[in-house]
Amino acid sequence: MKERRNGVVLSYVNIVLKNVVNIMYVPILLNFLGTAEYGLFQMSAQVIGMLSLLSFGLAGSYVRFYWLEKNKSDRDVNKLNSVYLGMFTLIALVALIGSIVISMNGNVLFGNTYSKSDVLLAESLMVILGVNVAVTFISNVFESYIIVKQKFTIQQLRILLATILQPVMVIMFLKLGAGALGVAVTQTFLSIVFIIWNVIYAMKYLCMKFEMPNFVHAKSIMKEVIVFSGFLFLNQLVDIVNNNYPSIILGKINGATSVAIFMIAIQIKNIFYQLSLSISNVFIPQVNELVMQKDNSKRLNTLMTKIGKLQLAILGYLFGGFIVIGEMFIYLWAGKEFEQAYWIVIVLVAPAIIPLSQSLGIEIQKSKNLHKFRLTIMAVMCAANAFMTINFIAKFGVIGAAIGSAIGLIIVNTLIVNVYNHKVVGLNMVTFWKKNGFMLFVPGIGAVIAHTTKLIIGSQTIQTEIVAILLYCIVTPVLMWLIAISRNEKSQILSLLRNRTRTKKRAIM
Repeated sequence: MKERRNGVVLSYVNIVLKNVVNIMYVPILLNFLGTAEYGLFQMSAQVIGMLSLLSFGLAGSYVRFYWLEKNKSDRDVNKLNSVYLGMFTLIALVALIGSIVISMNGNVLFGNTYSKSDVLLAESLMVILGVNVAVTFISNVFESYIIVKQKFTIQQLRILLATILQPVMVIMFLKLGAGALGVAVTQTFLSIVFIIWNVIYAMKYLCMKFEMPNFVHAKSIMKEVIVFSGFLFLNQLVDIVNNNYPSIILGKINGATSVAIFMIAIQIKNIFYQLSLSISNVFIPQVNELVMQKDNSKRLNTLMTKIGKLQLAILGYLFGGFIVIGEMFIYLWAGKEFEQAYWIVIVLVAPAIIPLSQSLGIEIQKSKNLHKFRLTIMAVMCAANAFMTINFIAKFGVIGAAIGSAIGLIIVNTLIVNVYNHKVVGLNMVTFWKKNGFMLFVPGIGAVIAHTTKLIIGSQTIQTEIVAILLYCIVTPVLMWLIAISRNEKSQILSLLRNRTRTKKRAIM
């Protein structure tokens, strides 16, 4: 319980710090690299990011198979570790070779839109970033073991250190004139350092062990893992295509500047995804442990509803705040030429709030081996999105790159998944929405009140934005307390606050 609480708190500290760093870091990158080179770096990263598909969803399956093997014996866990390490080492080698092959064909990807020097830079970037991807694959084995042992504090401290070190080292390289190559080298160097961190911690302090199984046993484990992970791979494929494909098409049709605008929006969008996953990831081991027990439906439903409400409150509150001052924020942060990023964020995040608040439901599906239907439907929608995106970009420009993803989120991740969770997975979504529904609308009311205030004042100044966001920050929590939080939840919150006050008084005395 303590580790989960620390994990959630530290993950939020990480998200806040990471995004505060980004607020300062991105303008510095844009200043040193320029919009075109920044867009080129991001596009190279997106292309190489496709290699993460080679993991075939294996990392997401480790926790489930750990608990299956743990119920047999510790030796079976050791054999599972060996199988996973062998598979990821092979995948890392394939990824490294793949990055070299892709870089050798840079003209095919970039030749029509970019100069010869830009293509050469992109080729170098892709090789370095390919090494980064390969290192990350091997690190996945040890990272998964640390998570299954619920050592969230050490995991989040490592992320915290990386968040601080990366921009400091990158700026040093940029001042030396290293450019985009310096950014890529720094990222790869830190990945190597932190895989060593993971290996030492997992093996020395958590006693992670490896035992080679015989061929028949290894084949049996691999078969089970690959069959289960096949649909997780499909999920990974969908995510990669949805995240990377639009920017690649933008680059080919509109050039690097459009990619830079889109990637600024993606960075803001990712904050909301990070906030959601930072909570649900902490509960993955608990969910898998619960699923292995009998008569788990009530506990799973209670957990899903409780965590979903917390996620809705946090995500909705922040999204409403972004609606109020996001336009001015992007203008001050990235510059006037990035103003379209505001609407891209709105299009991408608004339909994602519900699916993100139900991210724990995805983990329950996976642990029950009921994730195949959702992923099949998502794959069909993703294929349709690939065709739609080209037409949307041609019609609407950079904003069009976000429309297809938004349509998919509404149809699949919101409507179909809610029905599937209720009818098949055994999650009572009617109760979920009865208890949590008002939490979805309250931030919208607060945002409308704040925007109306801006219209009444009638001037677009920083002072007006400050007044609007302060009003939003005060009104929305009050409305949540009055409308969305139940009497029992209010009692729990007040009791928690009283207990903390007493603890502080004792500490002072």
